[in-house]
Amino acid sequence: MEEQPGTSFFNHKRNEEIFKELRVKPGDEKLRRCKSNWLRHVTGMNSSRMAKIMLNCRQNGRRLLGRPFKETIRDSRNSSIEAKLVTDDDDTNQGSD
Repeated sequence: MEEQPGTSFFNHKRNEEIFKELRVKPGDEKLRRCKSNWLRHVTGMNSSRMAKIMLNCRQNGRRLLGRPFKETIRDSRNSSIEAKLVTDDDDTNQGSD
């Protein structure tokens, strides 16, 4: 951070002072306004809409700590194929009984 002419490094200005000088509203105020607009929009929706379902849903359990496992497209495709093979084997075994 460079020193500006006529100021020293120890002349600190608070964010509120800078916002007043520039006549700009802080970002958290705009974020709060956008969230409340979205909330009003979603609460007016039909209860079968996904956004309203997700707003009212409660998650059971806890998230795992740490970095998430890396799952590639190939891994997910292979696991879905393996799951299909297992269910197909179960269906053929049940038919022979």
